[in-house]
Amino acid sequence: MATTFKFDEEYWGREVKRYLFARLDSLWSNEGLSYQEVLDFIHALTDSTGEDLKWIATLYHINQPNGAWDYIVHELPEYLNTISWRTEQYRIISDRVRGRILWNQTYLQRISTGRYNTFVLQDNTKSIDSEENRLLVYYLNELANIQIPHHWSYSGSGNRIGDRLVQLIDTCRHLLQSTYLREVSWTNSISSRMISLAKRSKSPLYARLADLCIEYEKLIYNPRLDTLKDLLSRGWIQPKQEGSTDDLFELYVLISSLNAIECLCNEYSSDVKTFYNIIRPGGSRVIAKIKSSDLEIEVTYDRSPKNLFGVAEANSVYRNILSLYTGINGNSRRPDVLVRIKNHDREIRVVIEAKNTDSESSYANDSVYKALGYLKDYEGFWRETQSPKIVLAFPYGVKVKSTNDSSWLEQDLCLVSGDIKNRLQEIFVHLIQQ
Repeated sequence: MATTFKFDEEYWGREVKRYLFARLDSLWSNEGLSYQEVLDFIHALTDSTGEDLKWIATLYHINQPNGAWDYIVHELPEYLNTISWRTEQYRIISDRVRGRILWNQTYLQRISTGRYNTFVLQDNTKSIDSEENRLLVYYLNELANIQIPHHWSYSGSGNRIGDRLVQLIDTCRHLLQSTYLREVSWTNSISSRMISLAKRSKSPLYARLADLCIEYEKLIYNPRLDTLKDLLSRGWIQPKQEGSTDDLFELYVLISSLNAIECLCNEYSSDVKTFYNIIRPGGSRVIAKIKSSDLEIEVTYDRSPKNLFGVAEANSVYRNILSLYTGINGNSRRPDVLVRIKNHDREIRVVIEAKNTDSESSYANDSVYKALGYLKDYEGFWRETQSPKIVLAFPYGVKVKSTNDSSWLEQDLCLVSGDIKNRLQEIFVHLIQQ
C-alpha cells in the first residue's frame, strides 16, 4: 500500500464537495426543502452579501476548460487583425446610378417620397463598429473591471488561478486599447441582436463570444440555484491530481476534522447549527462555526493562532526570542488546522498538523519533534491539564498498539492515520469529558 496520500475521486465527491461548498447536494435533493431555505443556506455558506458566491462563479467562468482565460489570452489576440466587418449601408441618389440597386428599398423609398427618379444603392464599406464587436468590447470591459478581493494572493508563477486572473485582466485592458477596438462604440448592456448576430457569424471567434457572454450573464448577474448546482456538479472545484498531493492531504485532514466535529456536536445536542465560509488561498478566516446548547466550536485553516486568539493569547516564545536579535528572521508558525472548543466555562484548543509522508521516514520522525516544538512555542496557550494538545496526521501506517489502552489520549501529542475521522472523534470526545 502506498504510504503517501492519493487522490480518491469517490471520497472527493462524497466528503470534500459536501463540506467546502456543496452541502447543497443534500439540500436540493431533499424534496421537502423550500427554495428560500436553500438560498438561506447559500448566504450562511458565503458572506452576507453573497459576494463569495459571485466570486466562485467568476473564477469558474474564467478557468473552466475553453473558458474566458483561454479565449482572451490565447485565441483573441490571434484573431484581432481579422475582426473588421463589412456592413451594408444605404445611400439615396437621384441623378445617376453607380453600383448595385437595392430594388425593394428603392420601391419603398419612391412610394414614401413620391420621387420616382430616386434609387437606393448598396454601399459596401468596412466598418469595425458592428454589433458583434460592440458585444466583444462589452465583454472585455466587464472582465477588465473585475475587482480582485483584498484576500486574494498572487504568486507571480503564472500557474495559480490568481495569476491567471491577473493576466486575464491585463490582457483585456491591453486589447481595449488596440487600434481596432478603440473605434467600436461602447455599450452598458447587451442586446438579443448582438447575441444573434454573433451566433450566426461564420467566424468561430464570435460564436464562442456569444456563448461566453450568455454564461457570464447567468453566473454573475442572475446566479440561480440551478445554475449553481450545474456549476458544482461539473467537478470544477475538484483539485488537480498531478504532482504533489501535500495540499490535498491537508484538505483531507481538514474535512475529516470538520466531519468529526459535526458528529461530536450531534452526539451531544440536537440543536446543532453549522456555518461554513470558503477556504481561501494563503489561509482563510474562520472557515467553520458549529454551535449547540452545550458546545461552540471554531475552526481555522493555515492560520497563525494569533488570528483566532489574538497576539497576547498566542504569545509565541519563538517570536519573542527572535525579536531580541537582528540578522535573523522568522515568521509565526501556521498550524494546518486549529480548533477552538468552548464547553460552557472551559476552552479547549487543538492544533492538527498534516504530514503527507511515509510514517517510517526520517521526515516523519522530524515532524514529531517539530510538533513538540509547538508545545514550547505556545506553552501558555493551553490549559495545563488538557491532553492531547496536538494531533499529527499521517496518510497511513500509524496505529495505536492496543485499542483497549487509552493512555495514548493522555499524551500532549497524538498520532493518527488512515481513516482519521474516527480517531479525531475519539480525541474530541476525550477532551470534552476531561
